[in-house]
Amino acid sequence: MLSSIGKKIEYIPLETTPNSIIGSLNGVGLSLAKIIFSNSFIFISDGEKLLQFDRSGKFIKQIGTVGRGPGQYLEPIDFCIDEKKSNIYVINGRSVMEFDFDGQYKGSSQYAWSSVLFMPVDTGNFIFYNSSFPERTNNTVYSWYITDLHCNPVKKLVNFHKRVNVPGPRIGWTPLYSFNEKVHFMEFCADTLFFLKNGTSEPYALFNLGKMKMDPDPVLTSDRRADINRLNQQLWPRYINESERCLFLTLWWGFSDSARYGVYNKRTLQTIFLKNKSFSNDLDGGPSFWPKYIYNDSVLVDFIYADKLLKYINEKQSIRSKITETGKPDRLEMLGKQLTETSNPVLLILK
Repeated sequence: MLSSIGKKIEYIPLETTPNSIIGSLNGVGLSLAKIIFSNSFIFISDGEKLLQFDRSGKFIKQIGTVGRGPGQYLEPIDFCIDEKKSNIYVINGRSVMEFDFDGQYKGSSQYAWSSVLFMPVDTGNFIFYNSSFPERTNNTVYSWYITDLHCNPVKKLVNFHKRVNVPGPRIGWTPLYSFNEKVHFMEFCADTLFFLKNGTSEPYALFNLGKMKMDPDPVLTSDRRADINRLNQQLWPRYINESERCLFLTLWWGFSDSARYGVYNKRTLQTIFLKNKSFSNDLDGGPSFWPKYIYNDSVLVDFIYADKLLKYINEKQSIRSKITETGKPDRLEMLGKQLTETSNPVLLILK
């Protein structure tokens, strides 16, 4: 039940204009779809462009444009913000572009490794995840690069699982998040979740997946279909988010699009896996919820596409009409009147 992790849910419809249309929030290719909150803004990337909204969902502007010139990107592969400096950082190829919150381009910095995942460190640096390749190069010795804001390496963290099986898939994503103002990270198929303390990795949590654990050095032979079917029976942590009370775990089945969703309660020390991949909404009877993002360790964020929300509202109205002929519309029904099937997604905010 949703009331087990929060007390109040809010809905933020993102304004739909010709310049603010959001595509898939599942990302495009290697690009990550992402939602980041600041005190005043909401930044959203759909893998093709980066958009800025205010906290009520009103569209403000697009950050950067698509292209090959200064201040342009082919695609925003990943992005992060530094709220203290009011800066936005965007991965574009093997460079990091810098903008301020007003959308002004401030320059870019190059890096030599392969990364589609990064975030700022509390010391004013970046931490990059070096994509996991089965290659014998100097860069594949390291899983994580800590750099200054110009992408100059300050420290490199050696990986635990040196991959040598060729051919094998590229792994660009692995858990990387911030909690209690500290970066937490986990290498692909490792058992240990770390946090960064004064530039040093410290153990934070251990994962025991037993026989279901993903092969840390997966190989693809000539019988690719059989290999993928085998690997899709194995689990690995792909996303982790953390609130003051819980760890929210998304465990991926191999390289499929299926996952298991688990919640570790830090008070009871118990892990529960959700049957329906989300929490049923007992707070206001709205759509189910899974925290895809967490802001300030306590504000949990999910989204729902407008067409799915409208379908849910219509079904709810149909059920209610069979029970009673009267009754005032609730806030979801009022929200539905503002939407069409092609409207931008609606954010679900749990506090």
